[in-house]
Amino acid sequence: MLRIGFIGAGGIAHAHAQRLQKIEGVRLTSAMDVDAEKAAKFADTTGAATADSVAEVLEKCDAVYICTPPFARLEQTVAAARAGKHLFLEKPICLTMAEARDIERAVKEAGVRCMVGYVLHYWPNFKAVHDVAVSGEIGDLQVCWCNRMGVGPRGGWIEDPSKSGGMTVEFNSHDIDWLRWVGGEVREVYGKTLTIPGDGIERHVWAIMTFTQGIGVLGSSWAAPISWSAFGAIGSKGMVFCGPDGKVRKRLREGEEMEVPLEDIGDSMLAEDRHFVESVLADKEPEIDLRAGVRALEISLAIQQSSKSGKPVALPLQD
Repeated sequence: MLRIGFIGAGGIAHAHAQRLQKIEGVRLTSAMDVDAEKAAKFADTTGAATADSVAEVLEKCDAVYICTPPFARLEQTVAAARAGKHLFLEKPICLTMAEARDIERAVKEAGVRCMVGYVLHYWPNFKAVHDVAVSGEIGDLQVCWCNRMGVGPRGGWIEDPSKSGGMTVEFNSHDIDWLRWVGGEVREVYGKTLTIPGDGIERHVWAIMTFTQGIGVLGSSWAAPISWSAFGAIGSKGMVFCGPDGKVRKRLREGEEMEVPLEDIGDSMLAEDRHFVESVLADKEPEIDLRAGVRALEISLAIQQSSKSGKPVALPLQD
């Protein structure tokens, strides 16, 4: 039996809890939130107990989901690691590289498992494009890209860059993680973000990432009245692509275009949570480990730095 506690009891915590309750061998123990009403609602819907502090949650669990806003995660994550608890961290893992290094040290010293919530790995169309791109079928990578447009959230902590890190860090780290999953390590970033006057947070993010081989392109908006999404990869032998219709297509240079069947993953978040549980119980490193979270944060911050300076930024960043 894996006992799981929650630090943070908002919407994303409820989403994970709903899935975890479907996984055999899991018991939700307790949850705390700075908003007592949220903790009480979580308890009512899950059967978990409410807790008044992080320490109280940690007393009763083997693993903990940290689902608080990113500005609050450092102390909670370090405390959980030092208490010997396995960790599921929602993204982004924190807001600065100094904080990320503190988390890395705590996790390494404690020897606990840590997974980061980059759920695009479990979305069938994102996974299908990745699998074709890295299989070698379309040859050596030349470029991969990810565009996601829509109207972003309004109000609350997410619109305060000092608490969310801005759109690049809070939202686009999903896309950045996916591009890195396809293209590998990023050596250099050139980025441009745009904050609409009077708005206070980035609403447009564009960036070019240089991999060891090929480039990655990110284009995203939180101010697009028409929602639109497309992502794909071009290699030396062909191309794989997913358009707004959600269908994945591929074509080799000497062949016909064909649709790629999608894996029947079902509920993507359930697959993500099941992987975390199985990794902990088997004492194996999860697929989306802490290093992935640190790298996504680093690239996000490099995009913002590049936008401010107008110059490319080399990676790794200097602390």
